Amino acid sequence: MSILDRIENLMETVIEGLFRKSNKGRLQPVEIGKRLIKTMESQKRVSVARTYVPNKYIIYLHPNQLVEFRALQSTFVKELKGVLHEKAEKEQLSFIGDLVIEFSEDPLISSGIVRIESEFLALNDVLTSESTDTSVDENSFNNGSSMTQKYLYCSKNSGEESILIYQGSDGEQIFRLTNKRYSIGRSFKCDIVIEDSKVSRIHAWLYKENHTWRLKDNDSTNGTFVNDEIVSDQALNIDDIIRLGTAILIYRENVP
Repeated sequence: MSILDRIENLMETVIEGLFRKSNKGRLQPVEIGKRLIKTMESQKRVSVARTYVPNKYIIYLHPNQLVEFRALQSTFVKELKGVLHEKAEKEQLSFIGDLVIEFSEDPLISSGIVRIESEFLALNDVLTSESTDTSVDENSFNNGSSMTQKYLYCSKNSGEESILIYQGSDGEQIFRLTNKRYSIGRSFKCDIVIEDSKVSRIHAWLYKENHTWRLKDNDSTNGTFVNDEIVSDQALNIDDIIRLGTAILIYRENVP
């Protein structure tokens, strides 16, 4: 962060504190959302192909104000995630893993002040694939100082193969799955691109865990369904029907 950014943030904090003191009002959720977006935008890291932003945020409030948000914390966190995902989609920003937002108390800050810490938090320490290294590496970031995930690739010959079958606008597409994690969504940068306006830019993740492929929703707008049941993180079975938006994919195993 440049010295001008630091001065600007300091001035905003002082003005915000004076405003709270003079108006004696409650801290509004929209103000936390605005500060969260600014934090995300200030921590951009540019790699060769993508621009990444932190995927973990800790929001610190004065203990008295944190109590006010406890009852609605779960709903509020979901709303804030939606705001960040929408902003990231609009600005073509990428998260390195699942988005995490937590609230914590800080008795040292004044009532009405919001302090946010962010970091690049990896979902898994090691991912494997038969591909070459095209992933995120901490050395590929431009002046990055936050923790990032480094992907490790190796080849595994299991003798089995799984596929996803997608009937798209260009006809049937078959995605052969190897031992790695796949992003699924509307963005052309996804591993599996779904051309559907109701599919989020990064709608879901497909990953292998203990020899089982799992489908994980990425806080999508319209949800992820397996056999017409909404799921958040679901193990896949043979001939499972996956629905993202209006797009249908079929999961198959042991394909020769």
